[in-house]
Amino acid sequence: MYRVLENIDIENRNFDFKLVKTKGLKELKMYVDDFMIAFNRPKYMYFIHFLNYLFDKNKYFIYYKGERIGNCMIVVYIEQLICVLYDFNLKMEYRGKRLSEGALKEILFKAKEQGLEEIYLEVNDNNYIAIKLYEKCGFEYETEIE
Repeated sequence: MYRVLENIDIENRNFDFKLVKTKGLKELKMYVDDFMIAFNRPKYMYFIHFLNYLFDKNKYFIYYKGERIGNCMIVVYIEQLICVLYDFNLKMEYRGKRLSEGALKEILFKAKEQGLEEIYLEVNDNNYIAIKLYEKCGFEYETEIE
């Protein structure tokens, strides 16, 4: 799925949401812990994920009214002015509280502020709740990403 960012209206931003880039090993561990729980990964895969994320500096915590509610990773391809959204998730205790849309819109605002033109993501075809959220936020289905 993809979203063109040209018509994102930064004026309508909800400042209750904030993205904060992770810093240091302690925050990297917090990020991977959240990832492992949210995506139900087995414990034996922890070290592999930790190493995978160690050198990528595009991880963000999502805050709502000062509380850390989730995380995401935004990988930017500057030469094409696009980015790919990975690992977007909210902690279990914040799901079902209508926070996903605001958090996703904050990610879109952040990408637009960085001068990016498009944002892509992959979603499992069976994840109807996520698909509905992405479509509500203006994402469109694309069969193949070039």
